[in-house]
Amino acid sequence: MAIMSAPAAIGAETDPTLVTEARLAARHPGRFVRSGTTLRIGGNTLTDNVIACAKDDTPCVNYRAEQVFGRYVGVLVESFEAGSYLLVGPDLGDNTEIGNRPMASPNGKRFVVVAFNEMADWTPLDGAAVWEWRANGPVRLRVVDYHLQLIEGPVAWRGNSCVEMLAWQQAGAPTPVWLAEQDGDWRLFRKRPAICKG
Repeated sequence: MAIMSAPAAIGAETDPTLVTEARLAARHPGRFVRSGTTLRIGGNTLTDNVIACAKDDTPCVNYRAEQVFGRYVGVLVESFEAGSYLLVGPDLGDNTEIGNRPMASPNGKRFVVVAFNEMADWTPLDGAAVWEWRANGPVRLRVVDYHLQLIEGPVAWRGNSCVEMLAWQQAGAPTPVWLAEQDGDWRLFRKRPAICKG
């Protein structure tokens, strides 16, 4: 049975995710606090699980603050054969699991998250999701779980209402697809819609 070292034992100088987290903390004082294996964001406490993964089938979980979005902190969740991403606000219980790192729209009011799920428990998202920042926090506008074999990821926002992505289809090389807002809803297009700029 292997025991994983706690981040406090590893030391920030040898763990690049803790170096990134320390730099983020210096740029945003008071937004979050790291104390050994515990990450505190407002009233929320996230504690790394450093028990060996194979001991009792409990996944080893590490929480790493990566980005600051207004009053929210983006937290990468790493675990045994899995991972996800949280947006954690200052209020107790103000946690939103979005599945992967977000990519902001040009005006910063929306973001897209793309995740492909080969295993049922890998991430809560299998496809693409468009979110919008509102006064009460992030709100998911649309999830597209599409029958594409794999969405490679966002290539680029094309304006504030369109995301161009690459997708593997039934056979062959990846081809572009567009997730775009049309008539008040978001849809996936195989041909570039007029709303998609550039």
